[in-house]
Parts: sequence; structure tokens; C-alpha cells
Amino acid sequence: MDKRLMVENWDVMKIGLGRMAEFLQNEGIYDRQRLPTNAVLAVIAALYADIPESGDKRGKDELLLKKYLWHSFFSDRYENSAATNAYADFVVLCKVIQQSQKTDGTFFSINDIPIFKDHPIVEIEELLNAEWPKRATIRGRAILSVVCRLGALDFATGQVLDVNNINQRHYHHVFPDALLKEAEINSYLALNCSLIMDKTNISIGRKDPLEYMKDRYKWTTEEVVRQRLQSHLIPVEELANGGYEGLTDEQKKDKLEKDFKSFIQKRAELVVKAVTELLNGHQLSASTIFMN
Repeated sequence: MDKRLMVENWDVMKIGLGRMAEFLQNEGIYDRQRLPTNAVLAVIAALYADIPESGDKRGKDELLLKKYLWHSFFSDRYENSAATNAYADFVVLCKVIQQSQKTDGTFFSINDIPIFKDHPIVEIEELLNAEWPKRATIRGRAILSVVCRLGALDFATGQVLDVNNINQRHYHHVFPDALLKEAEINSYLALNCSLIMDKTNISIGRKDPLEYMKDRYKWTTEEVVRQRLQSHLIPVEELANGGYEGLTDEQKKDKLEKDFKSFIQKRAELVVKAVTELLNGHQLSASTIFMN
């Protein structure tokens, strides 16, 4: 690394890093703990050297950056050799943004960028096994990042998740850990996680997930229930199966396995819908995802 060149280009670097940070914040990535992969940081910051500060060109270029960001979170591109692969993607991304031509006279396009050309979005089956997002895994954090992008309303207050309160949020099991542990079901899956203010898990015991939440947060109407849960891409119907009281241990285990599998399958489908919207450059809203 030529440190002299770094000093000479310091102003350009500073602008690129600042605009990168602003871009990530607009995409719901507020801190290191929720960033699926840091491979994207240098790429995006460096690309801003060629992206104008305003106008249609900026809008077009930032749409490409959005597609790149979310594709990186939901493909296997940076699972291995992240720095090398990130540089390879940067080289072609730069050519697309600079509107460079190939030797045959055609322009470089998104289809020439390795991450898009050779690395499709992961299948739902991989999302079903994604680990708890507090761990440093790309896929687990990617699932949580979609929820952050939606604003993830706090269960108790309805407060929208943003850069000012992200550090006050806690990782919460949607299907309670105690309930699933009794049935020997792994509760530490990304699709069983929500990010809320209150970390208290008192009185969960054997209660059904939705009934526990209603009791705990004193929700006033079904509309409030639906709105707050859907902002986390939590499917209400699959959460409301319940009815575990009075069952034998074997019956309870069988029903819990079936209900939990149904829940994470549906939530995975909702995450894929949201990611598809992001990759297509659409504005993201929970109501639109649940309507489609």
C-alpha cells in the first residue's frame, strides 16, 4: 500500500467514505453488528469517486449500488476470498458506472459483473438454516438487515428502528426459547429473531408465542398486533397456531415442530419477497410484501 498516494487522495477518500456511510444508513445498515459482510464497504466507498453528487446519473448509479449491496448479502459471493472477489466486482462495477466500452464497442452492463453473472440469490432452504444474527454469519445478519430496512417497529412502543435507537434493541426469540427447548427444537435461527427494545423474557414459560406477546405488550387492537409484527416480516397466522396447553409431551412436541416449521417457512418466503423488491430497486414496505 502506497501511503503517499493515500495522503494525496485523502479528500476523495473522505468524501467516498462519508457518502458510503450515508448510503448504508438509507438502506437500514446502521452499525457493524448488523452488517452481513464488510466486503462491500471499500467497494461502495471507492465507487462514489465516480458517482455525481446529484442528478439522474446519481440515481441510476445508486440503484446499481443497492442491487449490489443486497445481492452480496443474499448470495455466496463473499463466503470465501471476500477481498479478492470484492476487488473483481469493483473493477467491473466501476466500468459500468464510468460507462466504459468493451473491445467490441458494447458497453459494460450489470450482466458483466461477476457477483450478478455467476452468483445467484440463495434458495429458501438456505435461509431456513441461517444462524442467529448475533453471530457473525452473512446469511443470518442478512435476514435481520431486511427487517432493519423495513423499520422494525418496537413491540411495546411502536417506535421505528433507526440509527438513534439501534443500540438499544435486543435480540428476541419470536417462538420462545423455553417453549422450543422443551421440544428439543433449535430456537437460535435467524428466522426466529426479532429486534426489539425490551429484552425481558419473564413469564414466557409454556405460553403460545402470540398470546405471550399480547399479554406482555398490552396491544390494544388486532390492527396494532398485525402492524407491529408485519414490520418484522412476522406472519401473524403462522404465529397464532398455539393450543399447547393440555397436550402430552409427545403431542406438544409434534405440534410445536409442525407449527415452528410452518412459521419459519412462511417468514423465509416473506424475506425472499422483500429481497426481490430491493433487487428490483423498488421502495420497500411491509404492507406491500404481505399483500403480494
